[in-house]
Amino acid sequence: MTTEDRGILPSRRALLAMALSAPLAAHAEPWLRNEVVVYADPTLKPLLRTIAGRFSPGRVLTFTAPPRQSVALLAHDTQDDVLITLASVMAEAEAAGLVAQGARGLWRNRLVFAASGAGPTRDFDPAALAALLAGGQLAVPDPTPASSFDGSAVLAGLKLPAALAARVTGAANSVDAAFQVTHGEARLALCYATDVAPGLYAAMRVPEAACPDLTYAVALSRKAWSRHQGAFLDFLRGETCATLARRAGLEIVT
Repeated sequence: MTTEDRGILPSRRALLAMALSAPLAAHAEPWLRNEVVVYADPTLKPLLRTIAGRFSPGRVLTFTAPPRQSVALLAHDTQDDVLITLASVMAEAEAAGLVAQGARGLWRNRLVFAASGAGPTRDFDPAALAALLAGGQLAVPDPTPASSFDGSAVLAGLKLPAALAARVTGAANSVDAAFQVTHGEARLALCYATDVAPGLYAAMRVPEAACPDLTYAVALSRKAWSRHQGAFLDFLRGETCATLARRAGLEIVT
C-alpha cells in the first residue's frame, strides 16, 4: 500500500465535531476511516515510512513532532489514531486522558556520535572522540521545544575536556545535527542511532548513564477513529516490524 508522510503535525481539529472515544467508535462502523493516522517523533520518520509501506489493510498517514508538541496537539483534539512517543511523555498523556490506558513499551533508542563514511562503532572514549573530531565541529541538539533531548546536558554528563567542549555547535534537533555532518558543516553529531542516515555511521556509543530514558511507548489516542487501528498496533508488535526496527538501530522492548 502507499503511505503519505506529512512531516510536522498540522494543527487540525478532528474531522467530526462529536468527540467519541475509540470503544464507542468501534460500534460506529460506517463512520470509521480506512486511514490510520500516526503521530510520532521525528527520528522515527524513516522507520515508520518503511513500516507504513508494509502494512496492507489500509493507508498509514504519519505526522512527526517532538513528544510534548504531539501531546499538546492531542489536547487540542487534533485527529490521530496512534501515538508513538517517549514513555515518560506517554505517561503524562495517559494521566491527562489523551490516550487509552495501558500504553505499551515498543522500542528503545540510544545516543551515538555519528560521523561521515564507514567504520566500527566504539565505546565512549574522550581521547578517541577528540581524534574523530580532528579539529572539526561537534553538532549537538540545543535544549529547545524542537528537540527530544538536551544535548548540552548529555555532554555535561560525559565531562568532556574543555578543548572538546569548545568545538560544540548548536542544532535544532538530532535530525538537524546529523544533517550538518551529512553536508560537511560539522565533523560529528550527537544524535539518535535512528538518525544515522546512509553515508553516516555510528562512530561511538554514548554511555547509557549519560542518556535520558529513550524508550518509546505506543497507545491509541482518545480520538482514534480508524477501522484498522487495532490491526496496525498488532503489526507494530509483530516480527516484521521488529526486524525493521532493529535495522534502524532500535532495540525491541518485550
